[in-house]
Amino acid sequence: MSVLPALPHRPFSTLELASLLDCNTRLAQRTAYCLRMLGIIEPVGNRGRTPLYQRCPPETVTVSST
Repeated sequence: MSVLPALPHRPFSTLELASLLDCNTRLAQRTAYCLRMLGIIEPVGNRGRTPLYQRCPPETVTVSST
């Protein structure tokens, strides 16, 4: 979690995530998938055909440090 930049409070796309991470869109899509599987972000709809994500509330995130 410490290597990730602060995620926006409003819904964001993988293109916006790519800009935050300073990487290409393909890597941002893979990162979004991993963050979704970890319960850090969740899908919230679409903007046109583009999927949007938002941060999950901190109390629902369960990332272990071991």
